[in-house]
Formats: sequence, structure tokens, C-alpha cells
Amino acid sequence: MHLHHEDINDALREAILVAGGYKTVGALMYPEDAPDHAAGKVRDALNPDRREKFSPKQVALISRLGRQNGCHAVMRFLAHDGSYADPVPIDPESEIARLQREFIEATKALGAMSKRIEVITVRAGGLRMENRLWSKTEKALLRKHYLTMTVRALAAELGRSCASVKYKLGQLRLKKCRVKPVPEIKYATKVDVDPRPARQRPHITVVKHAAGTITTHRMRG
Repeated sequence: MHLHHEDINDALREAILVAGGYKTVGALMYPEDAPDHAAGKVRDALNPDRREKFSPKQVALISRLGRQNGCHAVMRFLAHDGSYADPVPIDPESEIARLQREFIEATKALGAMSKRIEVITVRAGGLRMENRLWSKTEKALLRKHYLTMTVRALAAELGRSCASVKYKLGQLRLKKCRVKPVPEIKYATKVDVDPRPARQRPHITVVKHAAGTITTHRMRG
């Protein structure tokens, strides 16, 4: 394995040879052609004097084939040519573990976001429900049951918040009549405190004269 390559074609050539040679790689890149013809296309693409050139997808394929066989010539050349550090290959198992870890963290973040959205929605007092237009059926249900059902029951039946139901009841002027309780009237009982018998108590006689004057007379029985 060479550590230095003069150009990209030199690095591609090393990866192709490590991956099995021109016929093996040519069969993967040009499956519709005969093996010898496909191998000839690969050689022509590596020749700077020929018009045939590899496409970016074909370069990536050769790089992966070399990686599978322990050759990192293509990636190393591209890194050095672009003034980057040497590339570090990733173990597939380590990559799976990293993706699983990121997936778990993303799931936790989504759960936290969901709870936050729920809290904000509750604090908003059901504004999201109020923004939804009321249908004729929903209004008819309110008019029919607002006297017999609680606001909470109506909200559950309509799939809306209690704040939304209260707001719409106010708009429709649907209010329950509260009957005020009649206060109990207590009548005082007149108690006769005169200890004397009734026949010994004084009697008052009212006399109305023709002139319009009134006189009273006390008499004893």
C-alpha cells in the first residue's frame, strides 16, 4: 500500500487492485458489458490520455470497495489534496452504537418537547379550541343541553375546552337561571302578659261621633 499518490487516478488504481482487479470492479460498474470490455473501460478511465472518465458516483464506489478491503488510498489522497488530516475509518458496529445513542437522545428530547407543548396548551386556557369554528350541530347541542349538563360535561361531549364552551355560551346568551331561595318568614306570637282573668281586664270602646271625632272609653267588666 502506497502512502503517497501522484494523482487521484493513482489512488483509484490502488483501490481497484485491492478490490479484486479491473475485471471484478468493471463487472460491478458496467454489469451490462462483457467482463473484458468492462475491464477495458476501467483502464481507459484511469488513463489521462483517454476521454473516458469516472463519474463522481463511480469514484465513491471504488472508494467503498477499497475501504471494504482495508485500502483507504482514495480518501487519504482527497484529504491530503484538500489540506485535511488523515481520515479515520469508522467501525460499522461503532457507527450503529452511535446512531442508537443519538436516536435515544432524540426520543427523549421529543418527549420533553411534547410535555412542554401540553403545558403551554393548558396554560393558554383552551385558546386553540376557541379558534376552531363552531358548527351548527355543536351550537344546537349547547342550546339543547346547557340547562341539564355541566360545562365540563359539555366540553367532554364536544371535544373542546371548558373555557371554549363558557365563551360560546356567553356569545349565545345561554345562561342558567338561578332561583333565589325564599327566606323563611317568622311570625311573632303575641303573648298575653296580663295575669288577670279576661273578665277583669279593662275593655276599650271606640265611639265615632257624627262630627268625625273619635273617643275611647275604658270599662271594667
